[in-house]
Amino acid sequence: MSSAQPRVFSFGHFILDEAKGKFMCGSQVVRVRPKSLAVLTALLSASLVVSKDDLLERVWGDAVVTEDSLVRCIHEIRRVLDDREMTLVRTVARRGYVFDAPLRVTPAEIVTPAMAGHAEGVSSARPCRGESISCRR
Repeated sequence: MSSAQPRVFSFGHFILDEAKGKFMCGSQVVRVRPKSLAVLTALLSASLVVSKDDLLERVWGDAVVTEDSLVRCIHEIRRVLDDREMTLVRTVARRGYVFDAPLRVTPAEIVTPAMAGHAEGVSSARPCRGESISCRR
């Protein structure tokens, strides 16, 4: 489920452009499956814990899928974020998942080309593989 106005989410070196369906690390496109991108967008859109049932409904709608489909998407997101310690996408026992890092949200219509090229100035408040969330090379 997306909001009426598309947004651009920036954290660390990453940018997710909701309108373009584009996930970037610096100037490089990060390739993830569409469902994983939809799960990440749902997590970034929420400020609190998102239940597994809510994620399944938002991303798969009425399609019959098992929770394993969601788990695979979370695994892929953690892999591309290099979130080995599971601190960015945290599992909240018996509740769901939460994105837990400083996040800048900008309406897509006011994002300039310079802003879209990189997420400078958005750094992690806690050390995370160095001083900020970095791209997996």
